[in-house]
Amino acid sequence: MEFADDSVMDVIIVTSSYPLRPDDAEAAAGHFVRDFALEAAAQGHRVRVLTQSRAGEVVVDPSIEVRRYEWTGDRPLSTLQVTNPVDWVAMLTVVRNGRRALKDWVRSSRPDLVLSMWAVPGGWLAQAVESNVPYAVWTLGSDIWVYGRRRATRGRVRKVLRGASRLFSDGMSLSEETAQLAGRPCEFVPSTRRLPLGLDRPIELEHGYRHFVYIGRFHPHKGVDLLVDAVELLRSEETQGLRFHLFGGGAMESEIRDRIRSAQLEETVRLHGYADRTVAAAFLEHADVAVIPSRIESIPVILSDAAQAGCPILATNVGDMGSVLRNHGGGHVVEANAVGLSEGIRVMAKAARSEFVEGLERLRREFALDSIVRTVLDDEPRLDVLPSIEGR
Repeated sequence: MEFADDSVMDVIIVTSSYPLRPDDAEAAAGHFVRDFALEAAAQGHRVRVLTQSRAGEVVVDPSIEVRRYEWTGDRPLSTLQVTNPVDWVAMLTVVRNGRRALKDWVRSSRPDLVLSMWAVPGGWLAQAVESNVPYAVWTLGSDIWVYGRRRATRGRVRKVLRGASRLFSDGMSLSEETAQLAGRPCEFVPSTRRLPLGLDRPIELEHGYRHFVYIGRFHPHKGVDLLVDAVELLRSEETQGLRFHLFGGGAMESEIRDRIRSAQLEETVRLHGYADRTVAAAFLEHADVAVIPSRIESIPVILSDAAQAGCPILATNVGDMGSVLRNHGGGHVVEANAVGLSEGIRVMAKAARSEFVEGLERLRREFALDSIVRTVLDDEPRLDVLPSIEGR
């Protein structure tokens, strides 16, 4: 396809995270991918998306062509367990079928760029395409801190990164570690999504309480268990005026339910299931604090969500969250353990929301989606660093 304007790109985004519809609560980082694609299309680029199929109703965005290839699963990949043989087979079919689908699409349409979100498995698919079409890779924490550190997968991830025309990471320290693994520069570009703000206050946010909100996967990396333990450390008189709303699901869900029940915290800590973007926006806009209790993290999308909604942030000092919040304001930083989080809860329970307005506004400007798209797509791919297909 020929473009009159050299700044316009024809790009295929290959991703394992993409929502079925705007209110798909299980899509996680996929909402950033969709919003990135929509903004890129609005800026005049031709955008196509390749992802795996999932059961459920699909809503079509007219400005984006989406192809979904079949595999043996129908859940978000983030919920699969590599120790489960059934899940492992499903992951293998993602790689096999996704690689075949991407090869066919690239050969038939010859895009300017394949943008892989993320290194695993998207980068594996793009690296295997026998074509001179360049690919860029956007890494997440799991790409580098999990697959990039495992002996069995480290070499494969390194090969993917070295074969890319450009590298991006959604965290500053993550971009540095990506660059170290790849042996070449990696650009820091934050990830974000657009929330529908101006919504009514959810009835669950009862007046007369300070409301803390957690939105994320129930996974050890995300530290939701640390948050429950931190609430248990508070004195009963401290929790009387507090409510904690936990949105999400995943491997630790039954464990989290058991912890809440055994600590008799059912009234104070409430589980709500997955939150779609409308629910997330409403809770963040009207709650008092967004809690990010992660053990390992880069800069999660929920941080920019909270900044958009003007919700003060309580976050652990892991990844880039500590430096981002200290530099911009907008919240309070604690150590990544139950004691640190309990102390942070005490601080934020007494803090006025107005204390964080300026810092949250600075954060919101830092995570502007239009400038993120321009950074990634407006510059020409660096073809001089693209190895020949024979050398892959």
